[in-house]
Amino acid sequence: MKVFIGSVLGCVLIILGGCVLPIEDRGSLQQQSGVVEIKYVVDGDTVVLVDDQKIRLLGIDTPERDAFFYDEASKALRDILTAGDVSMRKDISETDRYGRLLRHLYVGDLWVNAYMIEEGYARMVTFPPDVEHVDTFRALQNDARASKKGLWQDRD
Repeated sequence: MKVFIGSVLGCVLIILGGCVLPIEDRGSLQQQSGVVEIKYVVDGDTVVLVDDQKIRLLGIDTPERDAFFYDEASKALRDILTAGDVSMRKDISETDRYGRLLRHLYVGDLWVNAYMIEEGYARMVTFPPDVEHVDTFRALQNDARASKKGLWQDRD
């Protein structure tokens, strides 16, 4: 019961705090690999570092080129990543089948992966074993959908 209440409270704090995590949760969630420098944004869920390593953001999927909301999602990620120092953290897997590093990205205290779902720029997606935050992502997506944000807006 304590675990359930803690999980619910954690999700509420993330949702109400705009994906800024309470200090006591940052240590476990944000085991940083240090600050990284972004060379460019490929799309809303993939970036390239200055050393040419590709990073695929864990737990999210954004529209592909020529799809509805592609430009908006790509621009949102580009804008976020230029707002401050970017750091990253892995879940379980190091890379995907394409050789991209699988990571959670942070700009200061902003959890970029969660923000992209929360604002409707991305859908949650799971690829086991990297499912550490599936419940949080599901809650954020449900809220974005209910609020008709981004991808979830009514289209004429």
